[in-house]
Amino acid sequence: MYDYDNFISNIDYNYKCFLGQELFQCIIPHSYLRYEAWQLYLKFKELIDADVFIITRPDLIFLRNINFECLDMNFLWHQNTQVYHPDRVYDMMMVSSEKNTETLCSFFNDIETSLESIRRPLHNDLKMLDSCRVYYNYLNMKGVEVKSLDYLHADCFRVNKDIENYSNAYLSGEELWGTKL
Repeated sequence: MYDYDNFISNIDYNYKCFLGQELFQCIIPHSYLRYEAWQLYLKFKELIDADVFIITRPDLIFLRNINFECLDMNFLWHQNTQVYHPDRVYDMMMVSSEKNTETLCSFFNDIETSLESIRRPLHNDLKMLDSCRVYYNYLNMKGVEVKSLDYLHADCFRVNKDIENYSNAYLSGEELWGTKL
């Protein structure tokens, strides 16, 4: 789905000024991948019956169940729990409605609003192109309210030892959702 060389050669000139930036590899390519994923969803939309949309990274391990019935899908939910920063969307895992997911996935092609969300003042110690900060600004500008889940439901999975570590640290040794210890 993702051809990096094609992405770089066809990137809009408004984004090219960020090519040398430290976090360029985060917000612009992330938003491009989310845009492509949304286009794939639209292609097969008639075949999909969904009430909830979950936007994640591919290296995620789920730590506990999410009770979707308790979540108001008028909001975009994320996990701003472990290393808290105000005014950000921790974009490792997000849960929302189709409408809010479409808004998030429109970032890449909504160049004027995207650039304004990047330029908004820094006030939470996150870098200019940090996707968490920029997505918060963008969604705020688009009228999507963001709320944090009360618990850490998922995190990066890098090595098999993570399963045991998370089980012990967060679940008192209980089995992680979808895993066997």
